[in-house]
Amino acid sequence: MGFTFMRVRIDEGVYIDMINLHANAGTGHSDQIARRSNIQQVADYISANSVGNAVIVFGNTNSRYTRDEDNLDLLTSQNGLTDAWVQAIGGKTPIAGSDALVCPRIVPLNIECEVVDKVLYRGSPAVHLNSTGFFYDTARFMSPENSMLSDHHPVRVEFRYELKHGIRQSDLYGGPHGTWFNDISLIDSSSKLSFIALCGALGFEGLILKFESSSMFTHGFAGGRCYPLNLDPKDYITSVKLCWEKMYGYTQILFAQVTTHTGRLRQAGVVTDDCAVANAPVGYSVTGTYGQAGRDFSHSGIIYQLGFIYTAQKAQ
Repeated sequence: MGFTFMRVRIDEGVYIDMINLHANAGTGHSDQIARRSNIQQVADYISANSVGNAVIVFGNTNSRYTRDEDNLDLLTSQNGLTDAWVQAIGGKTPIAGSDALVCPRIVPLNIECEVVDKVLYRGSPAVHLNSTGFFYDTARFMSPENSMLSDHHPVRVEFRYELKHGIRQSDLYGGPHGTWFNDISLIDSSSKLSFIALCGALGFEGLILKFESSSMFTHGFAGGRCYPLNLDPKDYITSVKLCWEKMYGYTQILFAQVTTHTGRLRQAGVVTDDCAVANAPVGYSVTGTYGQAGRDFSHSGIIYQLGFIYTAQKAQ
């Protein structure tokens, strides 16, 4: 078994985590144990590395919902994914232990039969993702003798996405290192950001965010030199500047600066040649972060990505 992972940008600040898998085949006892372990591995990977993100899982699961020993439902129960085929046939998952819904070795008359090639997905707090069509494209891949070119029916799924109102994300900046984190699922939309501190001297090492509700997020190493900024009820951050550089084989964020709508600012680290400014959309303000982090943002070479999430600001 194996799977690949790729984070795909489809719009500004909108990412979908794509997982292409091939699970263990066979129906023997050891095969079933291995395949269940395969699916569990993918589910655990999503839980650890796709928090707060939209996800699409696709590939040969070698699993059927009608088979008692398979655990495809784990991707739904643990990761909140929707099976595009189950959705297309009315949303009712076949009963485990019932007769297999085997597709014919010709062009299927409809999509009521089940194949082991699956497409499962979910949206995120920032983007609504929905399957708008599920198809067996067997008729498009037939030999001149009208035979199937493969022992699998080709699957096609069409999607539509929409940005959700009230929350946005900037693009991600920096490198592909560190442990994934995402504040988006934890943010209290009714509580405003009241405090921020950027930490670091020779580089951007850590970040502290506090809210009026007393909740707090800390990322990186926040035990060194920090530069705090208290925000009164009418003050909010509208702009964030980030700079990064490749050092010792790692791309590190070395500088961060936040600016409020009145021009107050705080910064930490050292400016480099590669920088970007994330500006909140009109009516929005900075309220959290997402990206990849470790003990700090620069010195250990562990934290390399940082993006900023925006939520709608109440009228003053």
